[in-house]
Amino acid sequence: MSDLFAFLLNSAEFTFEGYCAVLLFGAFVTPKPGDRYSKYAVGIVWTVCTVLFYSMDNSDFTLLIKLAGCTAVLTAFSLLWYKGKAFHKTVPAVQFIAIRELSVQALYCFLPAINLASDAVISLAGKSMISYDDLPLFLNIAVYTVTALIEIARAALIFITVKQIIKSCRYGIKYEKQAAVFLLPSLAAITLSVMVRLILLTVENGVQTLAFQRYPALYAIIPAISVILILLIVISFKLHQDMIALKDSQIDSILYETQLAQIQYSLEETERFYENIRAVRHDMKNNMSVLRGLIADKVPGDGEISRYFEEMNISVGQLESRVKTGNAVCDTVISSKFGLAEKQLSGIKLSADEFILTESPVKSFDIGIILNNALDNAIEACQRLREKYPQTDAYIRLRSYRKRNLLFIEIENSFDGVLKPDSESGLFLSMKEDPGLHGIGLRNIKSCAEKYSGGVDIITSDDRFILCVMLKCG
Repeated sequence: MSDLFAFLLNSAEFTFEGYCAVLLFGAFVTPKPGDRYSKYAVGIVWTVCTVLFYSMDNSDFTLLIKLAGCTAVLTAFSLLWYKGKAFHKTVPAVQFIAIRELSVQALYCFLPAINLASDAVISLAGKSMISYDDLPLFLNIAVYTVTALIEIARAALIFITVKQIIKSCRYGIKYEKQAAVFLLPSLAAITLSVMVRLILLTVENGVQTLAFQRYPALYAIIPAISVILILLIVISFKLHQDMIALKDSQIDSILYETQLAQIQYSLEETERFYENIRAVRHDMKNNMSVLRGLIADKVPGDGEISRYFEEMNISVGQLESRVKTGNAVCDTVISSKFGLAEKQLSGIKLSADEFILTESPVKSFDIGIILNNALDNAIEACQRLREKYPQTDAYIRLRSYRKRNLLFIEIENSFDGVLKPDSESGLFLSMKEDPGLHGIGLRNIKSCAEKYSGGVDIITSDDRFILCVMLKCG
């Protein structure tokens, strides 16, 4: 009866551990097989492995063999079954073994409860509250109940620890050298487990006895150390994730500042260029008017000369900015980006007729950043669409409007319908080859909008992508 109970209890315990392994591994790595059930393989492997290993007899060395065997099987399976670098695939295996071992040791403090329960049953029998014939049955019930409660508490400890790690896992594993540091508590936990298993059984006068019986303080010391290590595992992983966030933020900040400097320089240069063109156009119109009058006096009624001057007037008129928004910076940015789009995408339809910015309290530089990033993304999306479907019409439309004290800027463009969501910002990432540049443009736009207590909204429908930026103007 006791063997059957132990087998059933262990089987349930190992199955639940397998479920926790599935949760933990799922937060870190992706199985090579692409089907939906492949993630459960680690739980099955762990359950089968532990059932086989822990069916062995307990002794001082077989306990170590079980630990070493389970660790080797789980690590080998992780390396073979999952995608990614070897270090990334080893991390969840080491963490899970450490958490599992610490949960065993953390509950050692409750082991005396089994003896207390047995003593309580015997005491009840001494008071004739339980017949001596039924004493073995009640003893078994007491022992089984306390043992089951201990195992339930241990399972809960594993589950809570795993969930805390999963909750903290926002970025996965990055920067392997720094990540190795947060594994130290897990390695210390496994080392502690080996040490405890070595001293667990001692021989006194030729008889094997538990070290706890000789040193009762171990009932408190080992669980206390185990709980501290569990907390260190969780905290160190949270610190690692915070370090990733800080490092990524620093990289984003550098990229943002560099991009701002480039945009500012580009805007200044382009604006100077268009100012020179406007000055040249003005002078050319005046000079042509004078020259036309002089030639008309010398050669009156020559139709060919008149047609020539008309053609020159048309050519000079083309030097004028194609976009007139009421804001010189916006005219410069839009004209520049529209020119780039026409060079890269033949036949693209461009429109900014509904984009009017007159007397806007929003700084021209901030609007320039919004337009620069948004139009870059729009051109990139249209290029990607044309690569997939060369005959498809591509377009970019700009629109602005006011509602009370709010200014809305809309950039609409065609795209291929494929989006990559960014869980951190709630926006979308670009498809650039360099992962470090993914989402930088939209984050820059969002940053500018937040300066004016505004925000960014994205609307998609089939092959239409609309970026709406809201800015508070008063």
